[in-house]
Amino acid sequence: ISPDFGGSEDRDNQIVVTPQAAKEKDIIDDELYDFLSQGSSVKNFHVDLKYKGESIVPSEIIVTAIIDGNDYNKVITVW
Repeated sequence: ISPDFGGSEDRDNQIVVTPQAAKEKDIIDDELYDFLSQGSSVKNFHVDLKYKGESIVPSEIIVTAIIDGNDYNKVITVW
């Protein structure tokens, strides 16, 4: 979770991703900022990581929340 949304800046909250995945995460963060600036209710914000095999690099980043009572689900494919 981005430090902007309450996540830690510690190393254990950082992951290695492709430049494209980082851009996609920035787009999602911007969407969430927009919802919040419009006064939307954002609840149950959560970020999960999926891994393939023994990799230390996630294969997917899954962002979920409930925004104004509606499910918000985004999946970023890293590799």
